[in-house]
Amino acid sequence: MKAASLLETLIVLAIFSILAVMTFPFSLSLINQTRADAETKTLAYMLFRQQQDAYAGLNNKSYGIALYQNRFVIFTGDSLNTAESQDTYYLNNPITVSNISLSSGNEVVFSPNSFRPQENGYLDITDSTKTYRIDITSEGLISYYRL
Repeated sequence: MKAASLLETLIVLAIFSILAVMTFPFSLSLINQTRADAETKTLAYMLFRQQQDAYAGLNNKSYGIALYQNRFVIFTGDSLNTAESQDTYYLNNPITVSNISLSSGNEVVFSPNSFRPQENGYLDITDSTKTYRIDITSEGLISYYRL
């Protein structure tokens, strides 16, 4: 019966270590891309949920989302300044909202009993390598995709 020598074992360990070091940057990039995708889906879902709450006439109030570079705020009311309630959600670093192009300001508000937003446009979410876009149309359609 033959066993592996110490030198052979060290060579195999060195090869595995080199492979692990070489794949680490790729793995980190893939993790960030997955996070950006998840953040995009979360934000699109929150927009949809605010839209549905307004359309259902829940409490006969407007519902909206205020967008910022590193966070978004969901609120109940006609604007964030006059909101009756609000919750802030922070984006995971290094993910940011890189471009907010709405018809007016940085808020998307849905009026009671309506699925159409008062503002329309798009916003981009990026992890510095991949960019995702969320479109909000004047008809109330909310979609997202990778650029």
